[in-house]
Amino acid sequence: MKAAIITLTSVNYGNRLQNYAVQKNLESIGVDVYTLHNPFNQKQSRLIKNIKNVIKRIVGTSLKKSEVLRQDRFKKFDRHYIQYSPYYLNKAKDRERIKEEYNIFIIGSDQVWNPMTDNYGANNFAFFVKDRKKIALAASFGVKEMPENKKSEYSNYLSRIDAISVREESGKKIVSNLLGIEPTVLIDPVMSLENEEWKKIEKKPEWMNEKTEFAFQYFLGKETSELKRIKNIIKSEEVRIVNIMDYGNRKQFATDPCEFLWLIRHSKVVLTDSFHASVFSFMFYKPLVIFDRVDDFEKMNTRLDNLMEKFELQNRHSLKLKNSHDVFVCNYLEGHKEMKEEKKKYFEYLYSQFEKEV
Repeated sequence: MKAAIITLTSVNYGNRLQNYAVQKNLESIGVDVYTLHNPFNQKQSRLIKNIKNVIKRIVGTSLKKSEVLRQDRFKKFDRHYIQYSPYYLNKAKDRERIKEEYNIFIIGSDQVWNPMTDNYGANNFAFFVKDRKKIALAASFGVKEMPENKKSEYSNYLSRIDAISVREESGKKIVSNLLGIEPTVLIDPVMSLENEEWKKIEKKPEWMNEKTEFAFQYFLGKETSELKRIKNIIKSEEVRIVNIMDYGNRKQFATDPCEFLWLIRHSKVVLTDSFHASVFSFMFYKPLVIFDRVDDFEKMNTRLDNLMEKFELQNRHSLKLKNSHDVFVCNYLEGHKEMKEEKKKYFEYLYSQFEKEV
């Protein structure tokens, strides 16, 4: 059997690592699996694009070189760990070949169905495929509610998928409202692999100095006064901050997904507004401070709210942490019990979809 994974293929740590996890899941049951190229494009208003262009002209070479270096590191990760199809989902000629070459399509995980992206449409539902099995694996909409003007379109797309599972409760409600069915809610695929599996691919960054303890900062949104407050608590304990989103530090900015894992596992605490950074911190039993995401793209807190509720992580929200003890001490015992049960549910769903196919 030859299967194709449809997910976003972008320069994003969580995206690349969940792709790797799904690939490993399928390989473990004997599936010959390939990921279709599907570059991610974020919708932006003309004003935001103009502002970003001005910033790039001001900071110019430094930003461009940092971005190119990170992209190169991600490409190396993909070449080493992801088995790609030669085909691109956004090319009509390739889609004709895809239909003939693959027997089954795995859609997800990550925000493959986010209506706020330029490439949210029919291709991410394998809508062009009519006579092959299509399975949604922990797919995410990335939003709490479906925009009214997208409901009819999404209903049409979803109706052609044979088995639907989603990553968030909000996604379950969206599917239920559109189709009148109850999809299965599953954990993110990165949680399906044991910590020892992740340890096999993690790598210490060459620029990292282990002599002093560090806090790992990974923010996708804007830095806030709340982040500054928590950082002051951390600095009072003489713990330095490592921030891989500082494009001025090219070596750190160019951190690859394997180094990302190492930094989380070896940090004293993780500061983040990222879903996947939060998930890995929880999995690796690292103290974690979760912040609300603040940006110009969309409200991202739905995914983090669902994560905190499911695994009893509400007390790791920044607003709950008042002192260094709160920041540096964690207890995930109950959450890990729940994760164990959720893993069983994940593999039961996956195996049930392939028991007659493999």
